[in-house]
Amino acid sequence: MLKQLASALSFGFWRRLLASQYKTKLWPDFEGAFPHASDRALPTMEDPVGRLRKFRNRIAHH
Repeated sequence: MLKQLASALSFGFWRRLLASQYKTKLWPDFEGAFPHASDRALPTMEDPVGRLRKFRNRIAHH
């Protein structure tokens, strides 16, 4: 069930989930899920995922 839910969510959802505004609100609850992630992991992931989304959208709308 969880696998189906996760696969049904849009790429935009996952990108927004990585937004820095959630760093203090949401991500502290997920610390245990990523034991080897550093404090820099969220900002490090936010930019490349955003650029990947832009690239994907340019291709899809071309």
